Amino acid sequence: MKLHSPYCLNRRRQSGLTLVEMLVSSALMLFILLGLTLMFGQTQRAFQGGTKQIDVLEGGRAALDLIVRDLEQMADSGMIGVTNFFVGTVNNALDLKPGLTNEIQDLYFLTHYNREWHAVGYSVKNTVPGVGSLYRYDVADPSERPLSNNRLFIDYGTSLSGNFTNFNRIIDGVIHFKIRAADASGVATNASTIGYSVHTTNSLPHYVDVELGILEPRTLEQARGMGNASTAFLQQQVGKIHIFRQQVPIRNAPR
Repeated sequence: MKLHSPYCLNRRRQSGLTLVEMLVSSALMLFILLGLTLMFGQTQRAFQGGTKQIDVLEGGRAALDLIVRDLEQMADSGMIGVTNFFVGTVNNALDLKPGLTNEIQDLYFLTHYNREWHAVGYSVKNTVPGVGSLYRYDVADPSERPLSNNRLFIDYGTSLSGNFTNFNRIIDGVIHFKIRAADASGVATNASTIGYSVHTTNSLPHYVDVELGILEPRTLEQARGMGNASTAFLQQQVGKIHIFRQQVPIRNAPR
């Protein structure tokens, strides 16, 4: 027969965790909280990285689509000495590792729609050596024929070498902008041998290949803060460049 006194029952009801048990429980809670914090941080960084990469892809595609739409409207002036199409190579390329070389070129051409001639151009203005922002140039000439003294092309060159008048920024982080003009047989025009391609009077290329390379925003921010060391840094960032390519048939080219 067992007797249970009220004193013993009260002690059992009031018994709790020991100091050791409390310390172990606290350590487990801290460990769980630390794991959740690290997991949240990694998830947030992955989400932000994915969002930035999506922004780069969307921005690159949008910029390429704009260039393609403009090129599809290209037309020849039919006037002697008037520049219809021009590509010039800018001497600010980087030797990217491993074994790749980016190119930065200036693009100019005439378009004709809504009974107006437009001088359209694309150029990269450097913010860091070898990488910059892509700008679009657009000036309209309401006359039926472009000015016979090639004024549209001359004004473009003046703006390009001056204060970038009539240029509007399209996208940042451009590290590669290459234009290849080709004839009906797919043979490149003289850009590969003398550094530029030009078509005047009633001449136009039959195809134009466009390559646009965009640097990821975080890598661009790092390069901006490095000063003179940015060139060596960018040469090692091939994996952070997204390349967009498209061939554009010029429908107004002479057949």
